Amino acid sequence: MITILFYFILFILIGLGSYFNENLIFSYTAILVFFSWIFFLYLKYRNFFISSIYMLYAVVSTVIVSLVLEYGVYLIEVNEVSYSLGLPYKAVFQVFTFLLGSFVVFNFLRKTNLSVVSLKNNNTQIIRYFFRALVVIFLIVIGFIIMRYGTPLQYGVHRNDYWTFYAPSWGSILTYWLMQFTFVFGYFYSKDKDKIDVILFLSILVCIFIMGERFTGLLYSLVFFSIPVLLNKTKIKFNLSFGKKVIFTSLGVIFISYALYSSFIKSQSSLNPLEQATLRASLQAQMWWSLDEITDNLPKDSNLILQKYLGLGTSDRESGVYYLMDQVASREIVDDRFESNSRFTMSGFLNNTYFFGYILGTAVNFFWGVIFGFLTYALYLGILSSNVLFVFAIYKLFFKVQAIILNGAIPDIFSFETLIFLMVMLFFFRFKSLK
Repeated sequence: MITILFYFILFILIGLGSYFNENLIFSYTAILVFFSWIFFLYLKYRNFFISSIYMLYAVVSTVIVSLVLEYGVYLIEVNEVSYSLGLPYKAVFQVFTFLLGSFVVFNFLRKTNLSVVSLKNNNTQIIRYFFRALVVIFLIVIGFIIMRYGTPLQYGVHRNDYWTFYAPSWGSILTYWLMQFTFVFGYFYSKDKDKIDVILFLSILVCIFIMGERFTGLLYSLVFFSIPVLLNKTKIKFNLSFGKKVIFTSLGVIFISYALYSSFIKSQSSLNPLEQATLRASLQAQMWWSLDEITDNLPKDSNLILQKYLGLGTSDRESGVYYLMDQVASREIVDDRFESNSRFTMSGFLNNTYFFGYILGTAVNFFWGVIFGFLTYALYLGILSSNVLFVFAIYKLFFKVQAIILNGAIPDIFSFETLIFLMVMLFFFRFKSLK
């Protein structure tokens, strides 16, 4: 009931904001209402909050940046100075609609007897040893790549350019998988509290940092290692002296501070640090702003939706995120991004309003929220279960769909990998009658 009240308030703000020509007061009010609801989730529905915490972080941080864009910021990649569009309250409404769909489905499934088949303890132990050995092998291979080809930091290039032009491209796949294995080790540690899983997790953090991951990648790894620990209410106890705690805490602060510095302060040296940070942070919401600028109430032609939104019968370069990038940036920039296999950040949610219009696009965002809510509950159920195969399959599916939704890369949903992990997930499900 409280959630519906919050949503009704946002709906009124949308109408008032449009009538009063995008007054900033409605953006601030919408953000305040949205953040209040997020805090309500934390207090009353903590399992949903924890399970979807990275999605919440992504949308909250982008909403904050979108407010900064209302005051006018130069957007480097689209080569345009932003101006007030009323983006924050429009984006908040779309994001809230999406999260409403997730929240409703998550709570509905909690009232069912949906369960996961458990694995025998011997099988679980074998799988645990397999994952540990695999990670050690990956770390050794990455070590050889560092000795042979150097690191992105040595060349002063983005990690995507490093893997495209300097080192073998398959190495990026290893680092990508290592980052995802952090969730598995979080799951293992939440069940058995074996310190070897923490050691491997920290080794992965150091490795992916050396290979070019900065704040976002490190935060992702930390969050997904922590989710199983929090949901399983694992008590972490390390018998360290006060001096050692101070040393490890200091090293952690230095490590995170340098990651932040490397992530945000890496542009034109002629600008002061605050200006550099503002330019870097503005990229988080530039696609929201750019797409909102060219969006109206009417949906696009059905053929355009099939080809560009769903990617049916169209190449990767001419559909999905790259098509959206073409609409707001020069083709040369987009071609360079395609060559290095990188995309602009956060096209999600506003990609649906661009293709379907504000009205129908809202329904589409709710639909994707329902899908995400189902996967969020499956992830939650898996973490509580004793089936590591199910946990890994649902995490991979959750990881991919979350990225698709946030990036607006809808064609990526139609892949063999998605089908395989979906089949594994469904194979281990058991669904009985309502309680």
